[in-house]
Amino acid sequence: MNIHLAPQTIEALAYVISGGHGNDPTPAIGIYRSGPKLESFMRGCNVSMHVGSGSRVPTLIAALESASVQGNQKILRTIVERAADPRGFLDAPEKLTVVIDYMNARLIHDGFELRDLLNFSFLAMEHPFCGHEARKISQIARPNVEICRLDL
Repeated sequence: MNIHLAPQTIEALAYVISGGHGNDPTPAIGIYRSGPKLESFMRGCNVSMHVGSGSRVPTLIAALESASVQGNQKILRTIVERAADPRGFLDAPEKLTVVIDYMNARLIHDGFELRDLLNFSFLAMEHPFCGHEARKISQIARPNVEICRLDL
């Protein structure tokens, strides 16, 4: 299984992980993370990232693009699934559904979707938007969210 994410999906993923730009007046999609918290998040995904004096979001986008170019499928899967890990939303549980919907609107164009295993079937199912069957590609240690490839 080969995960390839379009630049638009990588940027969307960066906004989910970072919570967007610090001075953006629009509501954040994900949870705001400071530079050190972003570094810690990425370290937890086995990706080295250092914000330093740079800007958080462009540094994160560069790290995600680098991970994508290197093609380490396990790392890409971990990053996407960890961005929607319910444990990261314990203080703002209402944002989890927003994040999953936001990411799925973009992942579908790359042939993937995130599934919340508490609310959706664990088994392969017909995709509601395009009528194609989706099959499970990974089961993660976290029991709640997984990324699935769509058979398009």
